[in-house]
Formats: sequence, C-alpha cells, structure tokens
Amino acid sequence: MPSNNFDLSTAQRAQLHATCADFSSARTLPSWVFTDPALFDRELRELLSCRWLCVGHQAGFEPGEVRRVDIGVHSLLLSRAGDGQLRAFRNVCRHRGTRLVGAPNCSGPLMVCPYHGWSYELDGTLRAAPGMEEVACFERADHPLREVALDTWNGLVFVNIDGPAANRGESFDDFPAIGPELADLRLAGRETYEVNANWKLLGDNYNECYHCAGAHRRLHQLTGPAPDNSRQASGGGFTGGPMMLRPGHNTMSTSGSTSRRPLAGWPAQDDGLVHYYHLFPNLFLSLVPDYVMLHLLTPLSVDRVAVETQWLFQAEETERADFDPTEVISFWDETNKQDWELCEAAQLGHADGSFGGGVYHPAEKCVHDFDRWYARWLSAR
Repeated sequence: MPSNNFDLSTAQRAQLHATCADFSSARTLPSWVFTDPALFDRELRELLSCRWLCVGHQAGFEPGEVRRVDIGVHSLLLSRAGDGQLRAFRNVCRHRGTRLVGAPNCSGPLMVCPYHGWSYELDGTLRAAPGMEEVACFERADHPLREVALDTWNGLVFVNIDGPAANRGESFDDFPAIGPELADLRLAGRETYEVNANWKLLGDNYNECYHCAGAHRRLHQLTGPAPDNSRQASGGGFTGGPMMLRPGHNTMSTSGSTSRRPLAGWPAQDDGLVHYYHLFPNLFLSLVPDYVMLHLLTPLSVDRVAVETQWLFQAEETERADFDPTEVISFWDETNKQDWELCEAAQLGHADGSFGGGVYHPAEKCVHDFDRWYARWLSAR
C-alpha cells in the first residue's frame, strides 16, 4: 500500500510552472521531484501503472519461455504460447492469490503455482486444479490467469497495467518515420543494471550530451553534435534527435568501425548519423546505422531503478560466422556505467532538498521536453 498521500503545495506548483515555461526561460526540476517517497508512490499508481511501458523487443520473448516483469507492486508474466502470440498476465494464481512465478524467467509447457499446484498453460488457461473436481459447478475455463493489455509497435512490446488500453497510439502516432525496419531484428545481447538514482534522472541524462566531452572520452571521440537542430523531434510522448559520427567512423563501438551493412531501410540521408529517442516514460531507443540499442527502465524505489539494455542486429548479420557483438556491448557497458555514476551523484546532490531548479544549457532542449512532459502530468494532479 502507498505510504503517504502526496499533494502539491503552492510553492511546488510554482516550480513546476517554471519548468513548463518556454525553453529560454524555463527552470529545471527541483530536488523534491527526485526524492519524495510519497510522490514516487503516486507515480507508480497514476503514471507508470497507467501508461504503455516498453518491456523489450519481441525477439527477446522465445516460444515456450515465461519472463517476469515487475513494475512497482505489480508482477507480470509474459509468455509466447504455441500459437505464437505474445501475452501478458498478472503473476497471481486464481486460487488464493499466490505469486505464481518467483524466478526472473522460466520455461516449460506449464506455469505451476507453488502453493496448491494449480497449473496454467502459456496462453493463461487453467490446465489443472488438484481436487477441484469435487467442487460443484467448478469449471476450469472460468479461472484463467488475469490478462494485461499488451501491444506491439515496430517490433517493440508494450504493456499497460491499469490504464485505457486504447491509448497506446496516442503516445506515438506523431513519432517521426525512422526508416529502419525494427520488427525482424534479432536479440544479440542483454545486460541488466541497478542504479541508485531516481528514474527521471536517467531520463535527463539520456536526453543530452552536454556532459559527453567530460564524462565519455571514448564516445566523444566517435560522435559530436549534429550540424543543426532541424531534425530534432518531439511530440506528446517522446523527444530526441541525431548526433553525427566523426569522420573515419561508421558505428558506435570500441573501434568505431564495422563491416556490417546498415539496417534495412536506413535512409541514405542518415549516413553518418546516430539517432537517440526517449519514448516516455521508460524507453530509450538508440538507432545506430548497423544496430539498435534499447534501454528499458523499471523504477524500483524513489532512489533506485533497474535498467535492462538490449542490443539488436539484422538477422542475416547474426547468422554470419564472423558475427561478434562484443565491441558494441563492451563500448556501451563502459558508457552506461559512466552515466549511472553521474546519475547516482545527481541523486546524492538532490538528497538534502535544497536545489530549487537550475537553468538549461542550449544543448538540453530534449531534457526540457521530458521535464515539461512530467511537470505537466504532475501539475494536473
């Protein structure tokens, strides 16, 4: 249960109003947005549980596998049954409400409750309920697992726990045509991190490279700012834009060079560019000419967030005998850890509550887009 109710004071509303101002005069989010446990509880109930949250690429869900996804107090099971359809269920047995699956993932034809042995097919139907044949009028068909709304977009899988299921398109309908075809990519690597920082600090960090020259020596050697901001895009549920690969480099990896072909559909005008988009609230979508990287945020507490990073490549590239994603994964593992350290330092800085908001650098327009999206949501409460 939530620990406290959270209500905005007049002073707090004024700070949010300052964040929502035009970019040239706006103020960044204040400390309490990142440190108040009661506000975090409200985010879980009214924001994260009611929005479409990305849980990964469809290639990460193998037939016969069950993956557990926890979002606040909610635990979900995602499974792909024999019909090939991916489904999401609440991780709760229909008998006594017991947590059905405790492991992060499992495989097999059935999900079996550890308490009384009720077992469920991967499509959620109740397969067996020991002894219940003695109960008058009991029908197994009446007790499937509770399904959660699931949808796919461009090969990316989204779930919606408590919100209106029909609203997914409203978030991304105005997303720009990105060119590359993402649905048929193959998962070539996955890494999970736990960061001691508020989830919104990771969003602010991803949405700017003002810090890159000082914090990411290797990354800064590969990319720099795009020549202009004309291709920066923002909408009701996203923000982002391109950066430019420096001469002599054609990918983001430890060497900065690859013989892999560009992604199918990669536009010719994007040669030499890398695109970074934040799809609110929890997906960082990075488009490199020869692969795609996802960062999936799962807030755990007001000052802790889990991040799963996935790397996806074209199927024909992964089938080559010399395919090796190590240079890509190790490059981003280094960069990720540098970012997480910065986010943790920011969390420590906000801990005493004295920061009332700062100014935006010209390179932080996407940070403002995300902050304003959040401030408008919170101001409406």
